[in-house]
Formats: sequence, C-alpha cells, structure tokens
Amino acid sequence: ELDVTWGGSSDAARAIYQNDESDYLVLTNDQAVGEANTFPGWPNIHVCCFDCNGTELWSEHYGSSYDYDEGNDFIVTENGYAIIGCHLGDIYLIVSDSIGCYDGEWIYDLGKWEVANSMVGTGDGEYAVAGLIYGYSDICPFLMLIGYPSGIEQESSQSTGILEALRTYPNPFSVQTTIAYSLMEPEHVEISVYNLIGQRLNVLTDKSMIAGDHTLVWNGIDHLGKPLQDGIYFIRITSGHYSVTEKVIYGRGD
Repeated sequence: ELDVTWGGSSDAARAIYQNDESDYLVLTNDQAVGEANTFPGWPNIHVCCFDCNGTELWSEHYGSSYDYDEGNDFIVTENGYAIIGCHLGDIYLIVSDSIGCYDGEWIYDLGKWEVANSMVGTGDGEYAVAGLIYGYSDICPFLMLIGYPSGIEQESSQSTGILEALRTYPNPFSVQTTIAYSLMEPEHVEISVYNLIGQRLNVLTDKSMIAGDHTLVWNGIDHLGKPLQDGIYFIRITSGHYSVTEKVIYGRGD
C-alpha cells in the first residue's frame, strides 16, 4: 500500500506522472516565507520522485522565496520534463532533465495577470498551453502554442547594452521593495513606475549615474506621495537607448 505525506499544511499537490520504471513524479507548490515573515508565504515549485514503495528518490525546488512562482502542470519530454505555471502573473515554463536538474526557464507576458493551468506536447517541439487571463473586471481563458526554447529567457532579458541587470526584491511586497541594477558605464538613468494600462504613476529617479551597482527603494506611492492600490505594476529603467521592465506585485493587505 502506497501512502506518503510530506511538506506543510499550506502545500498543494498539482499533478502526478508514473514513468516507465513505475516511479512517481509529483508536482507540488510549497509555501515559502515572504517579506520579513509578514506574508503567509509565496509558492515555490517542487517536484518529488518516489519509487513504487513510496521511497523518495530525488527532490528539486524551483523559484525564489521572494517571487510568486506556481507550477500547475507538467509533462515528460525526451530529455526530462517541462513544468508550466505562473511567475509573478506571467506564463512560466521550466525545463529539466530526467532527475530534476534545472535546464532553463522561459517567461511569456500577455500584458495582464496570466496563469497557465495545463499543457500538452504537440510532437513537433512545441507545447499547447491553456489557462486564464485575469483582467480588471473579467476573466477569460486562453490557448497558445509555445516553442522550446522560443520564449523570452529571463536571464537574457536582464542584460541590455550598458544596462547590466535589473531586479526587485522582495517581490511581491507590502511595505517597500528594493530596485537593484548595474551599469557597465556612466549613463543618465530614469526609473519610473507604470500601471497595467501604461500610465506613468511615479518617476523614482532621473539623473546621471556612475558605473557600478545601484539600489533604490520604492514604498508603493505615486508622484503625489499617495499609496497606490494593491495590484500589479511595472518598474521601467531607461539608460541611454536601452530599457528593461520588471513586473512587481504590491499588496498592503488592508
């Protein structure tokens, strides 16, 4: 009789697959600890492999304690498996080898809050992905084809000309978030906050900066100093002819 439990009270199992060796692959979402322990926890993606007797063979985590990462479905591929889900409101694809070693990740942004719930392989190197798009007042389903590796690779999008990197942490946040970026050479930098419909709500900095690493703190206010509503916002940094945008989630929990 197979009876295995693991994880905590807020963890959730999402999908299971039995391979040719009769081993079980189980996809779960584990709750991580958020900003200064104030959040109830943001999901991390977790894959466990058990043999037919329930003995754990290997276990791998994907995602960050500071980001909202959710895995909802996975399929077995020729080289391992692929996970589909959500990363901060974007469609999130992770690929791994057969024993869980990370092989890459791709992010697809349709402009709103998107959650991919299921996928199937098409047999020609693509995946058919289905899920939901959450708008201001409506929710609608989506179906799209994505190729491997034809997405927007997260790491490569963070290196653009003299603008070396951009990261916000914690994300999601309730009080403040730190915006970290690097410049390969001195340049004029503008950092602004936008909402989902492209309105600029605040200019956080607009001045010349020296080369190197820089940080800036934003506490969720607009240009008038008023707190913004809970929701999704975009931090855009522009340096010379280059720009990088990062999606952030703000929630005070009032």
